[in-house]
Amino acid sequence: SDLESRRAHLHNRLRTLAAAAPDAASGAAVAGVDRDLQAMQAAVDADRALRLGPPPPTAEQLGYSSAVIRQRAADFEQSLGDLDSHLADSD
Repeated sequence: SDLESRRAHLHNRLRTLAAAAPDAASGAAVAGVDRDLQAMQAAVDADRALRLGPPPPTAEQLGYSSAVIRQRAADFEQSLGDLDSHLADSD
C-alpha cells in the first residue's frame, strides 16, 4: 500500500540519518523516532490482523488494540518532540 511504502521510506531515511548523526545523542534521538515508528506500525499490523482474521474479534480485543495504537502513536509523537528539542538545543 501507499502508506506502507511511505513508512518504509521514512524508516530507511531515519536509519540513514541515525548513522550519519554528528554525535551519539543525535543518533540516539533519531533512532528513538525510528524505534517508535516501527512499534506503531507493528500495532497497526496487529490490529489489521485482528480485524480481518477469523474468529471475529471481541469488543474487548478491539478496545485493547485501539488503546495500543493510541499509545504507540503518542510514543511516536513524544520521540519526535524529543528529537525536535534536541535539535533546538544543538543550535
